[in-house]
Amino acid sequence: IECILSTGHQWCIKLFFQTAKKHFKNLHSMSIRVTRSPIQDKLEREKYCK
Repeated sequence: IECILSTGHQWCIKLFFQTAKKHFKNLHSMSIRVTRSPIQDKLEREKYCK
């Protein structure tokens, strides 16, 4: 969560982690996924925060 907050990703954190826990084995891989390019970030927001 720290990594997300520090990079400005404060959107739907709770929802994202609830969903991501099903797909990722650890926080490290999740952190990598959510700290990508703005376009990918936008797609990620739309995917997790509908």
